[in-house]
Amino acid sequence: MPWWFWILLWVALAATALLFYVFVGWRLVKSFMALMRQARQSADQLVPEGGFGSAELPLHPQPLPGVFQDPTAARAHWEAGKAARREARRARRVERRLANGQPRAMRDLPDL
Repeated sequence: MPWWFWILLWVALAATALLFYVFVGWRLVKSFMALMRQARQSADQLVPEGGFGSAELPLHPQPLPGVFQDPTAARAHWEAGKAARREARRARRVERRLANGQPRAMRDLPDL
């Protein structure tokens, strides 16, 4: 085989490899753009109706940090929350026992 054939062969192989890399790169860019489009659509569905930073009231009121509260008021607030949680547990327990046909405990009767 003549010497120019080897040069032509290597040029053809290099050109084919370059075309292959361009093709793979183009497909990669297209799939990445499709992924970003899908991510943008998904993110748009997650945004609330009013958007973030609307002029409405905050979603959760910010409580005063316990360090700055009066100790007696903080203790009263804690005890009130504790009593409310205990009563909510009792109500759920009574409701569950009534639904399952189990007898109620004496401590669950409110009048005693």
